[in-house]
Amino acid sequence: MLYDAGLMFVAYQRDPRSGFIKIYSNMSKLDALNQFTTHTGGGLFACPGGVREGEFIGQRLFQSPA
Repeated sequence: MLYDAGLMFVAYQRDPRSGFIKIYSNMSKLDALNQFTTHTGGGLFACPGGVREGEFIGQRLFQSPA
């Protein structure tokens, strides 16, 4: 049987190492839907939060946590 459909997975995570990557690793070993999926690409993007007065866009991405 041939399926002609496309899916896109988008997730917003604070820390992909403890969220998506951990869950996906477990799921990829056991999920019966693996026979229907083909991974063609991926990406990880940092999205800056809001800007407070006196800050520049993305400033908190470059600061170490207090």
